[in-house]
Amino acid sequence: MRPEDVRVCVMRIEGTNAEDEMAEAFRAVGAQAEEVHLKQLTGQSSEMRRRSLEDYDVLVFPGGFSAGDYVRAGALFAARIKASLGHEIRSFVEAEKPVLGVCNGFQILVELGLLPAFGSAMSERPEAALYTNDSGRFECRPTVLRNDNKGKCIFTGSVPKKSMLTIPSAHAEGKLMSCDPDFVQKLEDNDQIVFRYVCPDGSDAVYPWNPNGSPSDIAGICNPAGNVMGMMPHPERVISRFTHADWTRGYTTEEGDGRIIFQSVMDSLTGNRAGRPAPSGSLRPGILFQNVLSSSSGPYTRAGCFRDRVCVSQRGVSLAFRFHRNLECDRGVRPLLRINPSEQSGRAAVEIGSVSNVIRSMASRHVITARYAFIPASKPAFMRAMSAMTGLSGG
Repeated sequence: MRPEDVRVCVMRIEGTNAEDEMAEAFRAVGAQAEEVHLKQLTGQSSEMRRRSLEDYDVLVFPGGFSAGDYVRAGALFAARIKASLGHEIRSFVEAEKPVLGVCNGFQILVELGLLPAFGSAMSERPEAALYTNDSGRFECRPTVLRNDNKGKCIFTGSVPKKSMLTIPSAHAEGKLMSCDPDFVQKLEDNDQIVFRYVCPDGSDAVYPWNPNGSPSDIAGICNPAGNVMGMMPHPERVISRFTHADWTRGYTTEEGDGRIIFQSVMDSLTGNRAGRPAPSGSLRPGILFQNVLSSSSGPYTRAGCFRDRVCVSQRGVSLAFRFHRNLECDRGVRPLLRINPSEQSGRAAVEIGSVSNVIRSMASRHVITARYAFIPASKPAFMRAMSAMTGLSGG
Protein backbone atom coordinates (compact mmCIF):
# COMPACT_ATOMS: atom_id res chain seq x y z
CA MET A 1 0.00 0.00 0.00
CA ARG A 2 1.28 3.45 -0.91
CA PRO A 3 1.00 6.30 1.64
CA GLU A 4 -1.43 8.19 -0.59
CA ASP A 5 -3.72 5.14 -0.63
CA VAL A 6 -4.13 5.07 3.16
CA ARG A 7 -7.58 6.37 4.12
CA VAL A 8 -8.09 7.73 7.62
CA CYS A 9 -11.47 8.27 9.29
CA VAL A 10 -11.38 10.97 11.97
CA MET A 11 -14.69 10.41 13.74
CA ARG A 12 -16.46 13.30 15.42
CA ILE A 13 -19.71 14.38 17.01
CA GLU A 14 -20.84 17.59 18.67
CA GLY A 15 -18.24 18.70 21.20
CA THR A 16 -15.26 17.18 19.40
CA ASN A 17 -12.75 19.98 18.85
CA ALA A 18 -9.45 18.49 17.68
CA GLU A 19 -10.53 16.82 14.43
CA ASP A 20 -8.90 19.44 12.19
CA GLU A 21 -5.46 19.06 13.75
CA MET A 22 -5.76 15.28 13.74
CA ALA A 23 -6.68 15.14 10.07
CA GLU A 24 -3.84 17.51 9.19
CA ALA A 25 -1.38 15.34 11.13
CA PHE A 26 -2.20 12.33 8.97
CA ARG A 27 -2.14 14.42 5.81
CA ALA A 28 1.33 15.60 6.80
CA VAL A 29 2.61 12.02 6.53
CA GLY A 30 0.90 11.40 3.21
CA ALA A 31 -2.46 9.83 4.11
CA GLN A 32 -5.94 10.76 2.90
CA ALA A 33 -7.72 11.92 6.06
CA GLU A 34 -11.42 12.74 6.26
CA GLU A 35 -13.38 14.18 9.16
CA VAL A 36 -16.51 12.05 9.43
CA HIS A 37 -19.52 12.64 11.68
CA LEU A 38 -20.94 9.58 13.42
CA LYS A 39 -24.25 10.11 11.60
CA GLN A 40 -22.49 9.71 8.25
CA LEU A 41 -21.50 6.18 9.29
CA THR A 42 -24.91 5.18 10.64
CA GLY A 43 -27.08 6.19 7.69
CA GLN A 44 -28.47 9.32 9.38
CA SER A 45 -27.21 11.74 6.75
CA SER A 46 -27.98 12.45 3.11
CA GLU A 47 -27.01 9.69 0.70
CA MET A 48 -24.25 11.82 -0.80
CA ARG A 49 -22.58 12.26 2.60
CA ARG A 50 -22.89 8.67 3.83
CA ARG A 51 -19.71 6.73 4.54
CA SER A 52 -18.83 3.15 5.39
CA LEU A 53 -16.24 2.28 8.02
CA GLU A 54 -15.08 -0.62 5.86
CA ASP A 55 -13.67 1.85 3.33
CA TYR A 56 -11.08 3.20 5.79
CA ASP A 57 -7.69 1.84 6.83
CA VAL A 58 -7.30 3.82 10.06
CA LEU A 59 -9.90 4.98 12.60
CA VAL A 60 -9.18 7.94 14.88
CA PHE A 61 -11.07 9.42 17.82
CA PRO A 62 -9.73 12.96 18.38
CA GLY A 63 -9.80 15.09 21.49
CA GLY A 64 -12.42 17.49 22.75
CA PHE A 65 -15.46 17.30 24.98
CA SER A 66 -17.75 14.99 23.02
CA ALA A 67 -21.42 15.44 24.00
CA GLY A 68 -20.21 17.86 26.66
CA ASP A 69 -18.56 14.97 28.56
CA TYR A 70 -21.79 14.53 30.49
CA VAL A 71 -22.14 11.41 32.66
CA ARG A 72 -18.42 10.65 32.22
CA ALA A 73 -15.78 11.86 29.80
CA GLY A 74 -16.40 10.07 26.49
CA ALA A 75 -19.25 7.97 27.86
CA LEU A 76 -22.07 9.34 25.69
CA PHE A 77 -20.05 9.18 22.47
CA ALA A 78 -19.10 5.59 23.29
CA ALA A 79 -22.70 4.66 24.08
CA ARG A 80 -23.92 6.07 20.76
CA ILE A 81 -21.20 4.18 18.89
CA LYS A 82 -22.01 0.90 20.61
CA ALA A 83 -25.71 1.29 19.91
CA SER A 84 -25.38 2.08 16.21
CA LEU A 85 -21.92 1.02 15.06
CA GLY A 86 -20.73 -1.54 17.59
CA HIS A 87 -20.51 -4.50 15.21
CA GLU A 88 -18.59 -2.49 12.59
CA ILE A 89 -16.14 -1.20 15.21
CA ARG A 90 -15.49 -4.71 16.52
CA SER A 91 -14.92 -6.01 12.98
CA PHE A 92 -12.55 -3.12 12.26
CA VAL A 93 -10.45 -3.94 15.33
CA GLU A 94 -10.52 -7.70 14.77
CA ALA A 95 -9.20 -7.07 11.26
CA GLU A 96 -6.19 -5.51 13.05
CA LYS A 97 -6.70 -2.14 11.43
CA PRO A 98 -5.13 0.73 13.43
CA VAL A 99 -7.33 2.64 15.88
CA LEU A 100 -6.06 5.74 17.70
CA GLY A 101 -7.68 7.70 20.50
CA VAL A 102 -6.15 10.91 21.85
CA CYS A 103 -7.30 12.61 25.07
CA ASN A 104 -11.11 12.45 24.84
CA GLY A 105 -10.52 9.77 22.20
CA PHE A 106 -8.60 7.69 24.76
CA GLN A 107 -11.52 8.07 27.16
CA ILE A 108 -13.89 6.91 24.39
CA LEU A 109 -11.76 3.83 23.66
CA VAL A 110 -11.84 2.87 27.34
CA GLU A 111 -15.60 3.41 27.54
CA LEU A 112 -16.08 1.33 24.38
CA GLY A 113 -14.13 -1.56 25.88
CA LEU A 114 -11.45 -1.38 23.17
CA LEU A 115 -8.85 -0.64 25.87
CA PRO A 116 -7.35 -2.37 27.72
CA ALA A 117 -9.39 -5.25 26.19
CA PHE A 118 -7.79 -8.00 28.26
CA GLY A 119 -10.38 -10.65 27.41
CA SER A 120 -11.60 -9.82 23.91
CA ALA A 121 -11.23 -7.27 21.14
CA MET A 122 -14.11 -5.25 22.62
CA SER A 123 -15.26 -5.95 26.17
CA GLU A 124 -18.95 -5.58 27.00
CA ARG A 125 -18.21 -3.32 29.96
CA PRO A 126 -15.36 -0.86 30.57
CA GLU A 127 -12.41 -2.51 32.29
CA ALA A 128 -10.91 0.81 33.36
CA ALA A 129 -11.71 4.51 33.59
CA LEU A 130 -9.97 7.81 33.15
CA TYR A 131 -10.65 9.63 36.39
CA THR A 132 -10.34 13.24 37.54
CA ASN A 133 -6.76 14.50 37.85
CA ASP A 134 -5.29 14.34 41.33
CA SER A 135 -4.99 18.14 41.27
CA GLY A 136 -8.75 18.41 40.79
CA ARG A 137 -8.34 20.80 37.88
CA PHE A 138 -7.69 21.03 34.17
CA GLU A 139 -3.98 20.55 33.47
CA CYS A 140 -2.52 22.11 30.33
CA ARG A 141 1.26 22.06 29.74
CA PRO A 142 4.03 20.27 27.83
CA THR A 143 4.73 16.79 29.14
CA VAL A 144 7.67 14.49 28.50
CA LEU A 145 6.83 10.95 27.40
CA ARG A 146 9.09 7.91 27.25
CA ASN A 147 8.41 5.07 24.84
CA ASP A 148 8.30 2.00 27.10
CA ASN A 149 6.70 -0.37 24.59
CA LYS A 150 8.82 -3.32 23.58
CA GLY A 151 7.58 -3.43 20.01
CA LYS A 152 3.95 -4.56 20.07
CA CYS A 153 2.27 -1.21 19.37
CA ILE A 154 2.22 -0.21 15.70
CA PHE A 155 1.94 3.46 16.63
CA THR A 156 5.49 3.41 18.04
CA GLY A 157 7.14 1.03 15.59
CA SER A 158 9.41 3.80 14.30
CA VAL A 159 10.01 5.41 17.70
CA PRO A 160 13.33 4.35 19.27
CA LYS A 161 12.87 2.35 22.46
CA LYS A 162 13.16 4.40 25.64
CA SER A 163 13.33 7.61 23.60
CA MET A 164 11.56 10.69 24.85
CA LEU A 165 9.11 13.02 23.19
CA THR A 166 7.73 16.35 24.39
CA ILE A 167 3.97 16.27 23.79
CA PRO A 168 1.44 18.76 25.24
CA SER A 169 -1.26 17.56 27.61
CA ALA A 170 -4.60 19.27 28.16
CA HIS A 171 -7.19 17.38 30.20
CA ALA A 172 -9.12 17.28 33.45
CA GLU A 173 -9.78 13.52 33.55
CA GLY A 174 -6.61 11.64 32.67
CA LYS A 175 -5.89 9.36 35.62
CA LEU A 176 -6.08 5.76 34.38
CA MET A 177 -7.74 3.60 37.04
CA SER A 178 -9.26 0.16 37.41
CA CYS A 179 -10.97 -1.89 40.11
CA ASP A 180 -8.59 -4.74 39.26
CA PRO A 181 -5.70 -4.67 41.78
CA ASP A 182 -3.48 -6.38 39.18
CA PHE A 183 -4.37 -3.91 36.44
CA VAL A 184 -0.94 -2.32 35.99
CA GLN A 185 0.84 -5.66 36.24
CA LYS A 186 -1.37 -7.10 33.50
CA LEU A 187 -0.52 -4.16 31.27
CA GLU A 188 3.17 -4.74 31.97
CA ASP A 189 2.98 -8.48 31.33
CA ASN A 190 1.12 -7.97 28.03
CA ASP A 191 3.45 -5.19 26.81
CA GLN A 192 0.45 -2.85 26.69
CA ILE A 193 2.09 0.17 28.30
CA VAL A 194 3.19 2.44 25.46
CA PHE A 195 4.10 5.82 26.97
CA ARG A 196 4.98 6.90 30.49
CA TYR A 197 5.27 10.41 31.85
CA VAL A 198 8.82 11.19 32.99
CA CYS A 199 10.73 14.18 34.31
CA PRO A 200 12.99 15.94 31.79
CA ASP A 201 16.01 14.10 33.20
CA GLY A 202 14.30 10.75 32.60
CA SER A 203 13.52 10.01 36.23
CA ASP A 204 10.12 8.88 37.46
CA ALA A 205 7.58 11.62 36.99
CA VAL A 206 6.21 13.70 39.83
CA TYR A 207 3.64 16.46 39.56
CA PRO A 208 3.47 18.42 37.33
CA TRP A 209 5.37 16.11 34.94
CA ASN A 210 2.72 13.49 35.66
CA PRO A 211 -0.24 15.86 35.30
CA ASN A 212 -2.96 13.51 36.48
CA GLY A 213 -1.54 11.02 38.98
CA SER A 214 -1.88 7.92 36.79
CA PRO A 215 -0.35 4.86 38.48
CA SER A 216 3.06 3.88 37.15
CA ASP A 217 3.05 7.25 35.30
CA ILE A 218 1.01 5.73 32.45
CA ALA A 219 0.31 8.18 29.62
CA GLY A 220 -0.76 5.76 26.89
CA ILE A 221 -1.63 2.09 26.43
CA CYS A 222 -2.45 -0.28 23.59
CA ASN A 223 -4.60 -3.40 23.29
CA PRO A 224 -3.03 -6.90 23.40
CA ALA A 225 -2.82 -7.00 19.59
CA GLY A 226 -1.05 -3.63 19.45
CA ASN A 227 -3.33 -2.08 16.82
CA VAL A 228 -5.43 0.07 19.20
CA MET A 229 -3.69 2.83 21.14
CA GLY A 230 -5.00 5.50 23.46
CA MET A 231 -2.98 8.34 24.98
CA MET A 232 -3.84 11.47 26.91
CA PRO A 233 -1.22 13.90 25.47
CA HIS A 234 -1.82 15.41 22.01
CA PRO A 235 0.79 14.40 19.38
CA GLU A 236 -1.23 16.08 16.62
CA ARG A 237 -0.40 19.45 18.19
CA VAL A 238 3.36 19.07 17.63
CA ILE A 239 3.62 17.93 14.02
CA SER A 240 5.68 21.02 13.24
CA ARG A 241 8.50 22.63 15.21
CA PHE A 242 6.54 25.89 15.25
CA THR A 243 3.90 24.43 17.58
CA HIS A 244 6.47 22.92 19.92
CA ALA A 245 7.06 24.54 23.30
CA ASP A 246 10.82 24.66 22.62
CA TRP A 247 10.62 25.67 18.97
CA THR A 248 13.07 28.57 19.37
CA ARG A 249 15.59 26.59 21.43
CA GLY A 250 17.90 24.71 19.14
CA TYR A 251 15.48 22.77 16.93
CA THR A 252 17.27 21.58 13.79
CA THR A 253 14.32 20.28 11.78
CA GLU A 254 10.87 21.39 10.74
CA GLU A 255 9.33 18.26 12.26
CA GLY A 256 7.80 18.24 15.74
CA ASP A 257 7.93 15.37 18.22
CA GLY A 258 4.39 14.19 17.51
CA ARG A 259 4.96 13.47 13.83
CA ILE A 260 6.79 10.18 14.38
CA ILE A 261 3.71 8.61 15.99
CA PHE A 262 1.71 9.18 12.82
CA GLN A 263 4.66 8.18 10.68
CA SER A 264 4.92 4.92 12.63
CA VAL A 265 1.43 3.76 11.71
CA MET A 266 2.02 4.80 8.10
CA ASP A 267 5.26 2.82 8.05
CA SER A 268 3.38 -0.19 9.40
CA LEU A 269 0.70 0.02 6.72
CA THR A 270 3.12 0.67 3.87
CA GLY A 271 5.79 -1.80 4.96
CA ASN A 272 8.42 0.84 5.59
CA ARG A 273 9.19 0.29 9.26
CA ALA A 274 12.90 -0.39 8.85
CA GLY A 275 15.37 2.43 8.68
CA ARG A 276 13.07 5.25 9.72
CA PRO A 277 15.14 7.98 11.41
CA ALA A 278 13.95 9.24 14.75
CA PRO A 279 12.48 12.73 15.01
CA SER A 280 15.25 15.28 14.84
CA GLY A 281 15.06 18.16 17.23
CA SER A 282 17.98 19.37 19.26
CA LEU A 283 18.58 16.00 20.88
CA ARG A 284 17.82 13.47 18.20
CA PRO A 285 17.29 10.66 17.52
CA GLY A 286 15.29 11.13 20.66
CA ILE A 287 17.42 9.06 22.99
CA LEU A 288 17.57 10.39 26.51
CA PHE A 289 20.89 9.69 28.15
CA GLN A 290 20.30 9.18 31.81
CA ASN A 291 21.91 7.54 34.82
CA VAL A 292 25.27 8.30 33.29
CA LEU A 293 26.83 10.36 36.05
CA SER A 294 28.72 8.43 38.71
CA SER A 295 31.44 10.64 40.09
CA SER A 296 32.58 10.12 43.64
CA SER A 297 33.87 13.69 43.70
CA GLY A 298 30.54 15.29 42.83
CA PRO A 299 27.25 15.50 44.72
CA TYR A 300 25.05 14.76 41.72
CA THR A 301 23.64 11.28 41.39
CA ARG A 302 21.90 11.53 38.03
CA ALA A 303 22.45 13.52 34.87
CA GLY A 304 20.87 13.60 31.49
CA CYS A 305 20.78 15.64 28.32
CA PHE A 306 17.37 16.50 27.01
CA ARG A 307 16.98 18.86 24.08
CA ASP A 308 18.71 22.08 25.04
CA ARG A 309 19.04 21.36 28.73
CA VAL A 310 21.36 19.64 31.12
CA CYS A 311 19.31 18.10 33.89
CA VAL A 312 20.94 17.10 37.14
CA SER A 313 19.26 15.51 40.14
CA GLN A 314 20.50 15.57 43.70
CA ARG A 315 18.55 13.52 46.23
CA GLY A 316 15.42 13.71 44.13
CA VAL A 317 15.63 17.45 43.45
CA SER A 318 16.02 18.22 39.76
CA LEU A 319 17.89 21.23 38.45
CA ALA A 320 18.09 22.16 34.80
CA PHE A 321 19.75 24.83 32.73
CA ARG A 322 19.91 25.58 29.04
CA PHE A 323 22.93 25.71 26.84
CA HIS A 324 23.84 28.16 24.12
CA ARG A 325 24.76 26.56 20.83
CA ASN A 326 28.39 26.81 19.79
CA LEU A 327 29.36 28.15 23.20
CA GLU A 328 33.05 27.44 23.69
CA CYS A 329 34.21 25.86 26.92
CA ASP A 330 36.58 27.34 29.46
CA ARG A 331 40.20 26.34 29.40
CA GLY A 332 40.94 23.13 31.21
CA VAL A 333 37.39 21.81 30.98
CA ARG A 334 37.12 18.11 30.25
CA PRO A 335 33.90 16.46 29.03
CA LEU A 336 31.98 14.48 31.57
CA LEU A 337 29.72 13.04 28.89
CA ARG A 338 30.54 12.52 25.29
CA ILE A 339 27.53 11.31 23.36
CA ASN A 340 27.28 10.18 19.78
CA PRO A 341 23.69 9.04 19.09
CA SER A 342 24.64 7.92 15.59
CA GLU A 343 26.03 4.81 17.27
CA GLN A 344 22.40 3.98 18.19
CA SER A 345 23.62 2.32 21.38
CA GLY A 346 21.08 4.08 23.56
CA ARG A 347 23.72 4.57 26.23
CA ALA A 348 26.40 7.20 26.48
CA ALA A 349 30.09 6.67 26.89
CA VAL A 350 31.11 8.35 30.12
CA GLU A 351 34.36 10.09 30.84
CA ILE A 352 34.59 11.24 34.45
CA GLY A 353 36.59 14.37 35.09
CA SER A 354 36.68 17.67 36.90
CA VAL A 355 34.32 19.85 34.95
CA SER A 356 33.11 23.40 34.65
CA ASN A 357 30.12 24.65 32.83
CA VAL A 358 28.13 23.93 29.72
CA ILE A 359 27.30 22.05 26.55
CA ARG A 360 28.50 22.23 23.03
CA SER A 361 26.24 20.70 20.41
CA MET A 362 26.59 20.04 16.70
CA ALA A 363 23.51 18.65 15.02
CA SER A 364 22.49 17.61 11.57
CA ARG A 365 18.96 16.99 10.37
CA HIS A 366 18.55 13.49 11.73
CA VAL A 367 21.72 12.60 13.60
CA ILE A 368 23.59 14.46 16.29
CA THR A 369 27.21 14.16 15.23
CA ALA A 370 28.52 15.11 18.64
CA ARG A 371 27.19 16.32 21.93
CA TYR A 372 29.17 17.27 24.99
CA ALA A 373 27.79 17.82 28.46
CA PHE A 374 29.79 19.45 31.20
CA ILE A 375 28.41 18.98 34.70
CA PRO A 376 30.02 20.80 37.62
CA ALA A 377 31.57 18.61 40.27
CA SER A 378 30.50 20.90 43.08
CA LYS A 379 27.46 22.94 43.98
CA PRO A 380 29.23 26.34 43.75
CA ALA A 381 30.51 25.44 40.30
CA PHE A 382 27.04 24.32 39.31
CA MET A 383 25.46 27.54 40.51
CA ARG A 384 28.06 29.62 38.69
CA ALA A 385 27.36 27.65 35.54
CA MET A 386 23.61 27.96 35.89
CA SER A 387 23.96 31.68 36.51
CA ALA A 388 26.10 32.07 33.41
CA MET A 389 23.66 30.08 31.33
CA THR A 390 20.36 31.54 32.45
CA GLY A 391 21.25 34.95 33.82
CA LEU A 392 19.85 33.83 37.19
CA SER A 393 21.69 33.83 40.45
CA GLY A 394 21.40 31.20 43.12
CA GLY A 395 22.74 30.38 46.50
